[in-house]
Amino acid sequence: MHLFLGMLHIRHLHSLYANNGAQLEKKVNLTSTPTTPMTTDGSEVNHARVSLAQRIEHAYAAGVVDGEGCIYYSKTTMRGRRNPTYRLGLSIGQNHHGLLVRVARALDVPPRIYPVKRTLGMNRDAEVLQIGDQHALKALQTILPYLTRKKPEAAVAIAGYELGQLRVHPGPQGHAPEIWAIRERCYKKLQKMK
Repeated sequence: MHLFLGMLHIRHLHSLYANNGAQLEKKVNLTSTPTTPMTTDGSEVNHARVSLAQRIEHAYAAGVVDGEGCIYYSKTTMRGRRNPTYRLGLSIGQNHHGLLVRVARALDVPPRIYPVKRTLGMNRDAEVLQIGDQHALKALQTILPYLTRKKPEAAVAIAGYELGQLRVHPGPQGHAPEIWAIRERCYKKLQKMK
C-alpha cells in the first residue's frame, strides 16, 4: 500500500516539472547535494533549495506515512501536577528494517527503531520507527505537501503543536487555560480522525 502511495506522490512531483525528461535534466541538477528542508526555527521549506532527489525521498516517506504511519498526541497525567503532559508523535510500523532507516534518513530524524513484540498472528518480526516532539513536527512539515490520506491529521497535529505551544515549557506559573484547552482539543480531534 505504501509503495503505491509513494509512487503516486512521485508522479505528482514529475508533473510539477517539464514533461520531457531531457528538459527535466537540464533544469534540475540531479547530482546536487540535498539541503535540510526545514530551518531550525520551524519556518517553511524553501522548495527552490531542495534537490529533486530530496523531493523524491520526501514523497516516498509521505507514501509510507500515508500507508503505515500513525500521527498522534500522547497525554500523560502525573501525580502532583495540575495539568497533563502532551507530546506529538509519529510512528511507522514495518517488517522491513531498511525501509524504516530510509524514511528516517529522508526525514532527517534520529533512527529510533524498536522491535515489536511478536504475537502468534505475526509471520515476521516487526519494528517501529518512533519520531517524537520537535522531530515529528519537522517531519510532518516536510512531508505535508506530499501527504494524501493523512494530510488532515498532519495539519491538525502541526496546528496543535504551534497553537498549543508544545515547544514552550510552562515554568512555575504554568500556561494560560486557553493553551491547555487547545492542547486537549487537538488531542481529542486526532483521536476522532482515526
